[in-house]
Amino acid sequence: MKETGKITAVMVLEIIGRPAKHLVDTLEEIIKEMGEERGVKINNKKINEPVELKDRKDFFTTFAEIEIEVEAASELAMLMFKYMPAHVEVVSPESINQQIMIMGIFLVNLQEGFTNMMKSQG
Repeated sequence: MKETGKITAVMVLEIIGRPAKHLVDTLEEIIKEMGEERGVKINNKKINEPVELKDRKDFFTTFAEIEIEVEAASELAMLMFKYMPAHVEVVSPESINQQIMIMGIFLVNLQEGFTNMMKSQG
């Protein structure tokens, strides 16, 4: 695979709510908006069917797996803070340098901190 300087990553977005169709429609809209960001290309997406929560009747959850391509690490960082994915995995370039890996670990840890802070306030 020829490396172009671009970064390919897979993001997972999770959502909970009701009705079930609204979750799918919302994820579709978020993915569309993400694809319109400067320097971001959506290569592939998969939105899973909503499932009802076991402990909350009439509440559903689902998630989307989105493969993106960005022109720079800064755009990946922007996506992480703007869309707060549950998971991010850099797929390529395979020879990603150590500084980018360290930045990714830092961003994931920072994002987890924000998520935990928001959960404790809500």
